Amino acid sequence: MRRGTWFLIEDASGGGPNTADLLINREIEALIVGSEMSPAILEHFNDRGLPVFSANEVQIQRIDGIAFVNPDEVVAARARWAERMKTRQAEAKAEWLESNDPGVRVERKKEERKKLKQV
Repeated sequence: MRRGTWFLIEDASGGGPNTADLLINREIEALIVGSEMSPAILEHFNDRGLPVFSANEVQIQRIDGIAFVNPDEVVAARARWAERMKTRQAEAKAEWLESNDPGVRVERKKEERKKLKQV
């Protein structure tokens, strides 16, 4: 396993934070998982900037037991992940601002009410 490698985990149901850190420390590029991963571990990977994709997002072809992915699908999946992370960071920042500044909380609620009235 080299730096920059995409790594396939067929059954992601049993890993914990220590296993996740082993993969993160190997500086792999991304994970593709064949089964559902624990939300806490998925969050752990996302917090550390390691993309995790389901086998439904990135189609896997197997030839003689070796997994291959289409490079175009990899680029598209990576772009979708980057957008999700931008949204996640913006939401986290908004939550932080709301929890630390009551004025921001009031302004945000006003904005939400305006949006509801427009709909």
